[in-house]
Amino acid sequence: MGAFSATSEVVSVTYHANQMFGIVMKKFLIALMLAIFTTMGTLLLPSIAYAQSSQVTQPTPSTPSTALKKRSPKPQTSKALYTRYSINTPEGQKALKSLEAAFKILRDNGCEQPASWYYQGAIHWVPNFSNFKNQNTVCQKYTQAAFNDPQQKAEVEKLIAAWQHCTHFGGEENPPPHSPLTAEYDLHFLPWHRLYIGYLEKIVRTLSKDDQFAIPYWEYTNPKQTTIATDFVTPDSSLYTDLRRSSLNRPGGKVDSIQQRRIEKDKKNAYKSTTFNNPSGEGDLDFTNLIDRSPHGAMHVYIGGDVGQAYNPIWQGPSPEGSGLMRDVFTAGFDPIFWVHHSTIDRYWESWTQATKIKATPQDLPLPQELAPLYTFVDENGNLVKFNSSQEIINAVYNVDYKYDKLDPDSQTLIKQPLRTVTGIRTSPTVTVVGAKKNGNNLDELTKITVPLTKPLEATQALPGTSLRSNSEPNQPNISAKAPLAEGKYVLDVTVSFTKRPIGNYSVYLNLPRAKTVTEIIGDIDNYYIGAANFFDAHSTDGGTKTFVFDVTNELNAQWSEIEKGTVEDFDVYFISDNPSQTNDIKVESVTLRKLA
Repeated sequence: MGAFSATSEVVSVTYHANQMFGIVMKKFLIALMLAIFTTMGTLLLPSIAYAQSSQVTQPTPSTPSTALKKRSPKPQTSKALYTRYSINTPEGQKALKSLEAAFKILRDNGCEQPASWYYQGAIHWVPNFSNFKNQNTVCQKYTQAAFNDPQQKAEVEKLIAAWQHCTHFGGEENPPPHSPLTAEYDLHFLPWHRLYIGYLEKIVRTLSKDDQFAIPYWEYTNPKQTTIATDFVTPDSSLYTDLRRSSLNRPGGKVDSIQQRRIEKDKKNAYKSTTFNNPSGEGDLDFTNLIDRSPHGAMHVYIGGDVGQAYNPIWQGPSPEGSGLMRDVFTAGFDPIFWVHHSTIDRYWESWTQATKIKATPQDLPLPQELAPLYTFVDENGNLVKFNSSQEIINAVYNVDYKYDKLDPDSQTLIKQPLRTVTGIRTSPTVTVVGAKKNGNNLDELTKITVPLTKPLEATQALPGTSLRSNSEPNQPNISAKAPLAEGKYVLDVTVSFTKRPIGNYSVYLNLPRAKTVTEIIGDIDNYYIGAANFFDAHSTDGGTKTFVFDVTNELNAQWSEIEKGTVEDFDVYFISDNPSQTNDIKVESVTLRKLA
């Protein structure tokens, strides 16, 4: 018993000791695990936050997205997941191959499928189905007969609701839910297109199985990068179409030098803007309007060109006015080069944003009830994505999941220079009419309109030994060489009317009277070319009016500094058609030169 008792005691003590050790170890392990998870959580949270902040906000199809603060978000910077490269880089060439692979699938898919060439192009715009009575070889569901068929009408209406969403075109309308568009919708040009091509980018990434795909850009304003990519001009490529300007749409095809210099100047003028857009509609010298007109609209018209009577599958016959796909809003989204073109325009916007630190506000992007449905896109999973407020749109466009390999250096250079501008038209500057003319000429291949000044200007000779050109800015006049025109910004307003929607582009030049031929004036882009007047975004197929606004301050001062002694009583405005074979019934109603002080 004694031995047993002693043994039992030892066993009991050993048991309790082991039990206590187990409890201690258990607590130690629990504490250790908690410490590890806490540390890991601390490390993981920034990456989780980054992943969330770098994604485009995607509200669910059936419910509005999470409510955002009413106050405009402050500028945010986040590391992007994808990079958009120039088509002239190896990475850009790889991206074009992925785009080509995806478009092979998109072209094979039926038009009712969101991941199809027709469906994606039609989101931008497509001719009214009334143009196709009984047959549409590229989308049989989209015909007048299908719409009239009670068994198919619901399906057609579903397509109609998803298509024709481009915010700066309000011509031919399909039945409800579409509403007639107004000029107010033009304010959404940049945000809508950023989201539109962004969702196509996700679809291509999925179809091509290139998990790093991002839409490349084409820097056609750079004289060394004007050659079109081979993938777009190879007939057996899914990126090819014969409905483009013939001189461009061939191996080695280039944007001609005059066009390149014009759009380069237009881009630089847009970079000088100090407002995102102008809801009041006064002045129209905001970044949105200027970049929309050119290079955007000018290059749409240029790339599309005149294709004559060539068969256009979107129209199921020859194009109206012989327009290539890109020259007409109705068909632009069906040319695969559209996506690269808009990646380029988006890069200009991003470059301007980073240089100026100016971002859109809800006041810049009013979203009336009838416009909101146009902000409906399709993601890579086939789900509809809707944006229901200006704040949701702003949050999305300034928190994208991509970046550009490099921003446009022109934007940085121009912003650093002193700008001869009035900061914001909204400040209601004092306006003086310097010259005006009403009831002008009809536009032809070459049209010259002479506008009398309200008060003659006396030109004085330059100071002896003074250069007429600035050493620091060769393209700018040396203002000190001669007393310039009265200080302020000079703006030229040109209002035109038309009986049907015009096609094409006019290059506009301003000339103070001096001994130069028209050919010399056209070739002097720096001092005489003031901008493009194109009708890519005209709002009516039945006619209307449109006003083009040009900042001509630098051109006037440059010419003024070189004028010989004498009196200037008028000035000339030249309109030169980029498509001489195209006839348009366009009348210049008025030309007005204003001084903003």
